[in-house]
Amino acid sequence: MDLQLNQILEAVTECTGTNADDLKSSNRCRRLSESRFLFFFFSVYLTNKSCREIGSFVNRKHNTAIHGANKAVELKKHYKDFHSKIKTINDKLTLT
Repeated sequence: MDLQLNQILEAVTECTGTNADDLKSSNRCRRLSESRFLFFFFSVYLTNKSCREIGSFVNRKHNTAIHGANKAVELKKHYKDFHSKIKTINDKLTLT
């Protein structure tokens, strides 16, 4: 699967009802943070991009990308709605 970061960002924003500019902003509200976690999760696990590239794509540092991907794994285990968002986004990305 040869996914690009903009494809992942588009799938995440569609599923979460956010927009790309909001995800790239410095706003740290929960809704946007969780959307970023989803973006980092799919970007880290489905692309060959470095964490530095992934982080800079949404104006963050590489360690934020790592933390976000790990946080998504945690949220997936404990929250059914977050798990269903991951499934929905994954379905969109596999159809791409």
